[in-house]
Amino acid sequence: MDLIPYIYHEKQEGALCAQHALNSLLQGEYFTAVDLANIAHELDEEEAALNSNQNSSQNYDDTGFFSIQVISVALSRLNLEISHIGSEAIKSGRLKLAEEKAYICNLDEHWFSLRKFYSKYRWYNLNSTLTSPEWLSETYLEIYLDDILRQGYSVFVVRGDLPVCDADEYAQLHPKPETKNNVSSNKNQQSFNAFSGKGYRLNDSNIINENTYNFDVDNMTDDQLLAQAIAISMEEQSKTKNDLDMDEIKRKRLERFNYY
Repeated sequence: MDLIPYIYHEKQEGALCAQHALNSLLQGEYFTAVDLANIAHELDEEEAALNSNQNSSQNYDDTGFFSIQVISVALSRLNLEISHIGSEAIKSGRLKLAEEKAYICNLDEHWFSLRKFYSKYRWYNLNSTLTSPEWLSETYLEIYLDDILRQGYSVFVVRGDLPVCDADEYAQLHPKPETKNNVSSNKNQQSFNAFSGKGYRLNDSNIINENTYNFDVDNMTDDQLLAQAIAISMEEQSKTKNDLDMDEIKRKRLERFNYY
């Protein structure tokens, strides 16, 4: 997509995924690891005052993990709040996924963010394990969130006024690109990364498997893409009769959608 040159995207360094998730969400160097450690220490002191038997931190550890409480406090200092996607507050608001502003996701102590830039058709995956931000269409955002929730991810909705950034300003001044142009202008981009159902710890040397399937979406609407997704899902699931692994089915189903 056309916004990638304007998007701030922190790539994985050591044990800093919480920092990367926050800064990519906020589009700037808002927090350091020291800032987050200080917040965690403050929370530990508050919790210790209430529970004298607490001997270890519940908010960070030696691997660089930071808890959701640390993420929440950090964002609150910018007048932002997060709610679990399954909470009553979210359910009662009849959540419309593409109309929200951002999400923070977690599995196996790995944090990453999804953010919208100005328009609901300009969603991007800002995972620090990716080589660059990856565009998600409105329809595919819903498919993606549904899939990672089924895999066991925790997903939190971010609400409040996110800082205006270069990508927002560019998106506001430029109309929605044609789908065909999106595909042709990103021929060299890697396709969307399908997760295997496992998050990555900060000290994990593994990388995501990236077998790709090219799928022609030049003249397809979102409704047609969704219909195709359902058809592919049914086709893949039918192969279980041949003992095809279910994780492999999920991976192929996502990777056959070569979204750019």
